[in-house]
Amino acid sequence: MRARGAVAFISLRGLTLQRALTGVLWRRRTAQSISRLAFCNSQKGEFEMLKSTRYALGFAAMAAVFASTTSHAATTTQYPGIDCVQGGMLPAYQPLWYQSGHAESIGSPSMVLECPVPQSGGKIQAATVYGYDVHPSQSVTCYARAVDSWGSSGYWTSSLSSGAAFMGRFTMPLGSTSGFMSPGFKLLVCTLTSWAGSGSYVGSYAITED
Repeated sequence: MRARGAVAFISLRGLTLQRALTGVLWRRRTAQSISRLAFCNSQKGEFEMLKSTRYALGFAAMAAVFASTTSHAATTTQYPGIDCVQGGMLPAYQPLWYQSGHAESIGSPSMVLECPVPQSGGKIQAATVYGYDVHPSQSVTCYARAVDSWGSSGYWTSSLSSGAAFMGRFTMPLGSTSGFMSPGFKLLVCTLTSWAGSGSYVGSYAITED
């Protein structure tokens, strides 16, 4: 009986030890699985963070390019010819006829027309005159200026003519200035002709500022 009891006790202790070892192994494997899961989640989180950072940097770069582009965008404004006045004569003697938005020269072989432009940007990138030349042998000549507050100094575009043998509607591109004055304003200057009771005119003019 004692021998059998001893064997039974040893078997019970062996079973208990086996169960204990099995529990230790299970806990170790569970801990390893949790560790791997945490590492994977950490790696995934770092990947998601890197991906989010990449998107954020890309968006910031696009915004910077957009801001740089829009801040340097040129602005074109067009004005009617009726904004122009004659230079060099008193108002009572101005042979000008205003009609349909344009300023027409009548009763004078040659006259100077000055057309103001409020300054809303930098240098003149382009200036364009839309008008009509009625004289068969004389030209309409124009240029644009970017001048200081007194109109005494500044920058000029090149002067352009419609052509001595030209009659009819014209579109005259005047080019650009190399700078501008601040404070200051822009001014379009044209010399108009008349012939046989009809006058050349400026229908409108456009200024592009940077």
